[in-house]
Amino acid sequence: MEPVKQPGGLKRSTLGVILLIVVAGALAVVWKVVAPRLAHRQQKELIEATSDARKFSDTLNVAGDSWLGYFVLRSPYFRRLMQEGGVKYQFLDDHARYAERMAKFAKGAYDIVVATVDSYLLNARGHQYPGVILFVIDESNGGDAIVAGPKVATIDDLNHPRIRIAFTPDSPSEFLLKATASHFNLEILKHPGPWRVETEGAEEALAKLRANAVDAAVLWEPEVSRALKLPGVKKLTSTAESDDLIIDILVAHRRLVKEKPELVARFVKAYFEALYYYRKDEEILLEQAANDAKTASPEDARTMLSGIELVNFTENCHYWFGIGEAIFSPQEKLPEIIEDTVAIFRDTGDLDGDPLEGDPYRIMNSGFLADLYTTGFTGGSVLRSKFSTPPPGEASPTPSPLPPISEAAWEKLRRVGTLKILPVYFTSGSDLLTAEDKLEIDRIAKILAHYPRYRILVEGHSSPGADPAADRELSLRRAEVIRQYLVRVHGIDPNRIRAVGLGSERQLPRKPGESYRAYRARNQRAEFVFLEDPF
Repeated sequence: MEPVKQPGGLKRSTLGVILLIVVAGALAVVWKVVAPRLAHRQQKELIEATSDARKFSDTLNVAGDSWLGYFVLRSPYFRRLMQEGGVKYQFLDDHARYAERMAKFAKGAYDIVVATVDSYLLNARGHQYPGVILFVIDESNGGDAIVAGPKVATIDDLNHPRIRIAFTPDSPSEFLLKATASHFNLEILKHPGPWRVETEGAEEALAKLRANAVDAAVLWEPEVSRALKLPGVKKLTSTAESDDLIIDILVAHRRLVKEKPELVARFVKAYFEALYYYRKDEEILLEQAANDAKTASPEDARTMLSGIELVNFTENCHYWFGIGEAIFSPQEKLPEIIEDTVAIFRDTGDLDGDPLEGDPYRIMNSGFLADLYTTGFTGGSVLRSKFSTPPPGEASPTPSPLPPISEAAWEKLRRVGTLKILPVYFTSGSDLLTAEDKLEIDRIAKILAHYPRYRILVEGHSSPGADPAADRELSLRRAEVIRQYLVRVHGIDPNRIRAVGLGSERQLPRKPGESYRAYRARNQRAEFVFLEDPF
């Protein structure tokens, strides 16, 4: 009997040999991959068994960048606290690549990320916001600024068709530029165009300003200080003149929060313990900040830290997350900041809707702070800054009001810029505020709250009448009624705000096809200007 042949003419014995060779080859490939890993594991076990190497029960990967406000997360003391808690911890610097950071965060490559509120809202939107905000790290208080050369005198000048501005895209400084464009009348900056000169960092942006390749630049420290030493360079605005714009936050992955809440709680507690450790001793603080920033001396670090408002545990609870006893009048500022940031992005065209659908709490988790608060944990609250609450029996500090100044001094103030055109319109011959007018002023008051260090000029206007003096009187009454409403309803410091009547001196350009009646109605308005001391 002849051997049985398989289809194609192969004998069964021959086919068996071929299969054996294939299996052996596959096993060899698998062994080539597995063997190094097995050897690595055996070596690791040997090291742990024969040395003082720690046996970690958990691992945390945190991603961020070199912003000095994150120095606690990179500090030796914080790392030591995490190791003592059995956590293998590492901080990964991605050089401010926010979009890449959020993509990796969404995929689980990072357990925790640090970011600004604006960068998280924008860059994590496409990933359905994979994390929740656990606490606020700091607020930029001068660390970011818009500076300009001799050709640019005020913020309004940035709205010129041939303006060129150097800035780092996807950075907090770009958000400062967006916020300025939204809050002021800077329509050109809300759209792509030749005005955008994108750079890789503030150092390159400063180099372009120094070489007169651009008219203005958005910088962060230490480049801000260096720029202001150049002839003719001035600061137009910065985070020192604005509140609640650039807020750094810590965001934990939802998976981590759900599966390992005890680990998250340990992390939060260790962070505020480390922050207190550094803040309680200025010498240690400046030394660590200098090492972190790679500056020449602690004095350099002092200058840089002056532009960063670190937020301690009590401030997070009482000011940002609304946690605390009623006697402390806790505020819930973070949801408001999130909503304001969404509004800015919608105005600049970066968002075409609200990705949170009106619910900022979707990306917040106050539970870890609240749990710590109920235990009596303080975590450095004795070192109070402008937002912290004093201990019982001590008077609560109030913001220093601007001193009253003379009419002549008002005339000498430097014009910073005109607030985004949200004019309040009046009916002909009237100085009465309608319900719609009051809603508009309420919205304007929210923008004014971002800039507490500027004085405010309310300019009243009217359409041309038979008597210019009567026009000026009517426009002054219109400006004054708005001033009184802002002082009475919104608590604006009366020394900070002034009303003037310009009559029909500054008529708006008439639009093509606009009726004369509509044109006259549009000129019966009030506008808002920011002013500051000229020195």
